[in-house]
Amino acid sequence: MREGRSGVWAPVGAAISVLGVLVWLGLSSGGGSASLPAPSAAEPHPASLPSVPDGPDGHALDACRTPMPWRIAAVDPRFGLQEAELHLVIQAAVGLWEDAVGRPLFVHDPEEGFPIRFLFDERQERTLERLRHTREFEALDRELGQIRRELNEQRDALDRERSLFLQSASTEGRDASIRRSGELRERTQALEAEEVALETRIRERNERAAELERLFPPTPVESGSHRAFTQHHPELGSRFRREIRIYRFDDEEDLLHVVAHELGHALGLDHLPFPDAVMSAEYGGAGSRPERVAVHPLSLERLGEICGEAWD
Repeated sequence: MREGRSGVWAPVGAAISVLGVLVWLGLSSGGGSASLPAPSAAEPHPASLPSVPDGPDGHALDACRTPMPWRIAAVDPRFGLQEAELHLVIQAAVGLWEDAVGRPLFVHDPEEGFPIRFLFDERQERTLERLRHTREFEALDRELGQIRRELNEQRDALDRERSLFLQSASTEGRDASIRRSGELRERTQALEAEEVALETRIRERNERAAELERLFPPTPVESGSHRAFTQHHPELGSRFRREIRIYRFDDEEDLLHVVAHELGHALGLDHLPFPDAVMSAEYGGAGSRPERVAVHPLSLERLGEICGEAWD
């Protein structure tokens, strides 16, 4: 799933847009040959794992006839999420499909369900590093914004005082006018020095943002995958198997969409060229994702074609 984009204060506003392009693209694969983890005793090692294409031939029809069972098979603790939390996210992703279709499609089965694995590697490490930098920039932008507001208020106050001074200078006397003029000049110079310091910090911030944009280019990164395959065993015979793997996500909302996308592949659905569709090949993480992601009517139409008489 592709995650898959003058004046003192203006540079900060421009730099904020840089953060938006620090969002990775994600690529989801919906089928093909699988590189599988070492199986447990309950999952004997396959002799061969040929690809099984999406389609009604024993693959997507599973969910047409009866809800497809799933289970959480592995959770790397480095994600920092408990299995109970992930269970709720998966249920929400299931609900996204079932609410759109109007019938049950998946069911939790901790014993016989197809495995959903949460595998932590360099993809999530890079995601966490990018998010850390983003939070730092957000905090810095808030600080610089507050400083700019305070300096603007001081500048407005000085302008009002200077206007009043010019109106009353002739009545204050020469010495008083000189002292007052000197005070206003010193405050103006101090304010200008603070504005220059702010401009320097903004410039340094923008240079750092440009550097991070080079470090975190919008590169396609696989967020999750669905694999369907036939498993051959000398004693148990051939069995049709599937699994979902989750590799990276920004936050819970991002995770929900990645899981929902892979569940769509489990239903036999392909990618769609619409960014706000669950089955979109491109999806932005936090900061660049569409306001609302939903099951597209074309996905529902395709699912009806796959299930055919099984839903009649």
